[in-house]
Order: sequence, then C-alpha cells, then structure tokens
Amino acid sequence: MAETQHKEKMVNGNSCEVSCHSNPDPSTQPPSDRPVRVYADGIYDLFHFGHARSLEQAKKAFPNTYLLVGCCNDEITHKYKGKTVMTEEERYESLRHCKWVDEVIPGAPWVIDQEFLDKHNIDYVAHDSLPYADASGAGKDVYEFVKKVGRFKETRRTDGISTSDIIMRIVKDYNQYVLRNLDRGYSRKELGVSYVKACSCIEKRLRVNMRLKKLQEKVKEQQEKVGEKIQIVAMHRNEWVENADRWVAGFLEMFEEGCHKMNFIKFYLTFICLLLLLPTLALAECTCDAGGEGKNKSEALKYKAIAIASILFAGAVGVCLPILGKTIPVLRPEKTIFFIIKAFAAGVILSTGFIHVLPDAFDSLTSPCLGENPWGKFPFTGFVAMMSAIGTLMVDCLASSYYTRLHLNKAQPEERGDEEKAAVEAHEGHVHTHATHGHSHGLVDSSGSGPSQLIRHRVITQVLELGIVVHSVIIGVSLGASESPETIRPLVAALSFHQFFEGMGLGGCITQAKFKTKTIVIMALFFSLTTPVGIAIGIGISNVYNENSPKALIVEGIFNAASAGILIYMALVDLLAADFMHPKVQSNGALQFGVNVSLLIGAGCMSLLAKWA
Repeated sequence: MAETQHKEKMVNGNSCEVSCHSNPDPSTQPPSDRPVRVYADGIYDLFHFGHARSLEQAKKAFPNTYLLVGCCNDEITHKYKGKTVMTEEERYESLRHCKWVDEVIPGAPWVIDQEFLDKHNIDYVAHDSLPYADASGAGKDVYEFVKKVGRFKETRRTDGISTSDIIMRIVKDYNQYVLRNLDRGYSRKELGVSYVKACSCIEKRLRVNMRLKKLQEKVKEQQEKVGEKIQIVAMHRNEWVENADRWVAGFLEMFEEGCHKMNFIKFYLTFICLLLLLPTLALAECTCDAGGEGKNKSEALKYKAIAIASILFAGAVGVCLPILGKTIPVLRPEKTIFFIIKAFAAGVILSTGFIHVLPDAFDSLTSPCLGENPWGKFPFTGFVAMMSAIGTLMVDCLASSYYTRLHLNKAQPEERGDEEKAAVEAHEGHVHTHATHGHSHGLVDSSGSGPSQLIRHRVITQVLELGIVVHSVIIGVSLGASESPETIRPLVAALSFHQFFEGMGLGGCITQAKFKTKTIVIMALFFSLTTPVGIAIGIGISNVYNENSPKALIVEGIFNAASAGILIYMALVDLLAADFMHPKVQSNGALQFGVNVSLLIGAGCMSLLAKWA
C-alpha cells in the first residue's frame, strides 16, 4: 500500500477547502443515526502537513465523521515498500497527535478487504484516486475492492510536498549539515560519518564547498546592499538638487525686489555675486557639464553642413586615388613610386594613432569627471591600447593561417606538389616567403601575386579599416554634437586633410588586396561615409549629448584606445616593416632614402594637423 502524501490545495490564503468525491452506489448510503466511519491508511513516514491535509479532507467528508487511520507496521512496510526513516511506534505516535484523527489502527493490512471493513465497521475509505500497484500480488490496485463496491472517497493530493521530497532535501544538504554540526562540536561518530576521518580529502573538499557557498552568499548580500545605497543616494541627490534650485530662486527673487528700492543693496548684491562666482570660474576646467560658451546653433549648423560635404569629398578622393591609380603604369604596386606613396600613407596612419587618437583616449579616461576609483588608480588607456594591439596580432595571425589552410585544402594535389617543390627550391635559394615562414615581413613581391600574400593583404585591409572607422565615428559625433562655431571652423579643414591622408593609406592597402569591384566600392563608401554619418548623428543628439558625462568619456576613451592600438600595430608591423624590409627597398639606396623621407613627411603632416584637430 502506497504512502499517503496528499493535501487540499490552498484557497483564499491559509484556508483549506475540502472536496472529496465518491463513487455513488444506490445500495450504499451514509448512516444518519451515527457518525460516518471513514478510514484512511498509509505509511506516514516523516509525518508532514501534506499528510495532515489529506486527513483533514477525510475528516470533513461528511458533517459528522469518525476518522480511523490505519498505519502499516515495519514488517509489512519493509517488505512491500522499503525501509522507513521512522519506526512503526514513532509513526503511530505522530498520527495520534494529529487533531483530525479519532482512532489509530496499528498494523493495518496492505490491501483492504470486506473482512477488514466489517471488523472495524468502516463505511468509506478515503484516498486519492491514483491507482496504487499492489506489490503483494493480490490485485492491480490496492483500492480496487472498495472502489468496486462504491465505498471509496477521493481526496486531493498536495503538490510540492511528500516524504520523498523531504528526504531529497536532506540528501541535497547533507554535506553542509555534517560540516555545520562538526563545527558545533559533534563528533564524527555521533553523526555517523566516520568515513570522513578515514579520508581527510573528503572533509577538505566539503569545507571548501561550504566556504565557497558562504562567499557567494556574502557577495550577493553585498551587491544588494550596494544597490540599495546607490538608489538612496540617487534619490537624495535629486532632492538636494531640487531644494538647492528652490533656495537659489527664492534668494534671488527676494533680493530682486529690494534692488528696485535701494541702490546700496544693488551694489552689495553685485559684489556678493562676484565673490560667489570666483570659485566657479576657478573650477570651470573641471566641470562635468556640457560647455555653453560661444554657442550659436544656427551658425554651427552651417559649418557642420560644410564639414559633411568637405570631409565626404576629401575622404572619397583620398581612398580612390590609389585605387584608380593602378590604371596608371607609374602608380602600379610593383613600381618604385608606389613604395614611396605607401610609406607616406603609413606615416599618416602611425601619426593618427600616436598623435590624434591615443592622447584623446588619455584625456577621456583621466578626466576629473570620472571617479578616482578605478579610473585614477590604473592606466586603463595604455592597457586597452596594448590589449587591442595584441588582439589585432591574434586576428592577423589566425585569419591568415585560416585562409591559407582553406586555400591549400581546395588546391589540386598536382598544384600542391608544384608549390612544395617551388617552396623547397626557394628555401635553398635563401628566398624567404610568406608561405614558408608564416609572416612575410615584405620579403615576397609586393604585387601580392601569391595566394598567401594576397590573403595577408586582405586581412590587413579589413583590420585597418576597422581601426580607422572606429576613430572616425567618434570624431564625427563629437563635431556634430558641438554647438560652438569657433570650435567647428578650424576642424573643417583639419579633418578634411585628416580623412584625405587616411584614405590614401587605406586605398593603398585595398589596391594590394585585389578585392572584387563590388567589395572595393563598398569599402571605399564605408570609409568615406563614416565621419559624415557620425556628424549627422552628433547633430541629432546635440540637445542631449554631453561630451563630459562619465558614460560618454568612458565609451570614447575605451574606443579611442582600442583604435589607437589597432592603428599603431598595423602601421608598424603590417605596413612599414613589410615595405622597409622588402628586397627591392633593401637593394636600392635611393629608394630606401625616398621611403624614409616620405615616412617622415607623412607623419609630420598628420602631426601638424593636431594643432587644429
């Protein structure tokens, strides 16, 4: 017989609505001259409120009920169900203390028959309606007989509570229970865990788990406390600001009336106001509010429109010159002049990273508008730039190797054999190629005719455009959000040259990558439109954007630092090192002098623009 694990579902708070259903039989009617004798049975191990609620339903099945509860003894329970936690006497005693029970029948049978019903003068048997398999083999359901004769009353089960659930909770928390009681002074023998003594590593593991759990609980508790404090501070801050505004407004209104009456008061107030303004002027450089000096929205909008057109044109011309120049014989990649142009472009990109982007990142992440902790205690700008350069190296290496393997897998066996033979011959002739060393350093012909070198140029181009675009968006938004014509006017020309030179560097890389025409057009348009689109976004958010807000400073600083790391790495490793170590440059003194001068001119011109942009 299965264990009773039932309860009426909670309705309207803690009230228990009793609902028992019977299988009516016209020949079986409840007696009216005496209490109805209702019988419920079960194992009732670890007696809990689910048991109590099922018994409550049985007790309230009729207005006048005498409830008998049968409980199986240990022998029959262990035989058909398994070992219990409580002994039979403990289970009997638990039932006797339940207020719904009128009589306990110890040693109840596993299957109910007519003889048992007659012996105890039982009118109905109460239980839930689920069929319980008869482990004794007497039938399919232990309640089959009483259901058949129409003397069965159905009770409802309780969800979420049963003896099995309670045991699973105990088993789940057993380790914590053992360690908690060991800490309280109980011996391992008293707790029945002598195996821990035999294997101290188990005890150590249990203690570590307990400490980790406690640490997690403390961290969660501290997070909740910090969140509450932040909410309280924010709430009080708003109240303080509102109160201060009202106080200042009332103060000025009070003295404004007096100013019409007495010139002395007017003079006195002017003097006091000047004194109060002195600290404000002294702290003006550290304010975190958007600057309002020299604002002229209509005139600024005119310069922004000019900036969009000028920067769009300059960027498009800069990126298209090297791309269209490949149709001119003198500007082809294998010609001498191409090395000089690339050195100039590499100098521009290197200067952009060191002179334009990285200092902006330092200014943003070391601004007094950011809190001292953590921004003032760690050089985040250098760290982000370093990690960005390392990440670029990883992407550079992994992408190149992936595309190289992809190309080799698609190659025919005969072609693969020819390539290996050529590689061996080249190695014997001391010609270091990208395919044999993994990194060309420019030792392969710059025309990029080899598949591996072509792949490398494409990776370089994509990563370089990423670094340039990130910075271009930021400067575009900053310019678009500004409402000061004096600030925007010098930036129009400076940023136009800035985009022109950067476009030349990117265009040279696109030329060597030999993308399809559609891809070239998309990349050129993407570069050309980035800064103008950033300006348009800045115009749209100019009313709510504050370049000195902590969020804006953190976002701009991190993105600028990452962009600087990318540009510096690409300029030094993928552009300058590759071209300057090229055999054609190494073997030609005049060309070597030309690329060095071109590098200095490019870096110098871009550095000079930092005076205005």
